[in-house]
Amino acid sequence: FPSHDTESVDARTRNFVVLVLGSLNNPLSMPVLNKALEDQDPQVKFNSVVAIGNMSNAPEVQWDKIEAMLNQNEDPGLKQIALFALASQKHPKTEELALPLLNSNEKTIRYAAATVLTRYKKEEARPVIEEISSLKYDNVTPGELNGAQVEGLKLSLLENIEKSNWNEMAGLVEKIETNDTNYRDWETDRKSVV
Repeated sequence: FPSHDTESVDARTRNFVVLVLGSLNNPLSMPVLNKALEDQDPQVKFNSVVAIGNMSNAPEVQWDKIEAMLNQNEDPGLKQIALFALASQKHPKTEELALPLLNSNEKTIRYAAATVLTRYKKEEARPVIEEISSLKYDNVTPGELNGAQVEGLKLSLLENIEKSNWNEMAGLVEKIETNDTNYRDWETDRKSVV
């Protein structure tokens, strides 16, 4: 976006620019992506955070803007992706910023915080991790996670526990492996690909 009036460019165009720059994974995109963190359009802002989180080398990120997104309550999806961007870029304040989110009234925020905190082997995350492990796939209640979302969340959580070598979670992982047919199917598929 030029440094002059960015609102003269419509939101769809700004969003397209952010998506393209994010797919390029080039640190030279950072000035535009940082500017997009302030965009009035929620989709532009969201995709800018995603692009930054996915960059293999993200220099000069305006982290204060992403951290501020954790304090807003209008858009839980933006809060969640901001937390994942901080974690994926190994921001030094990730653990400190994620811990209070374990107490969020918004369950997807709690789940994101617990998933992120597995990297740090934080015992404070255990109750939320256990809550995630007990989620059912057949929930059809409006506003609740559906089966595919539950499956993705559980697999992401298990992969993060495995990557962190959090041995104290072995009992919970074993319980999921034994009792969760979706996990057994996923593990069988994963082994057949390797």
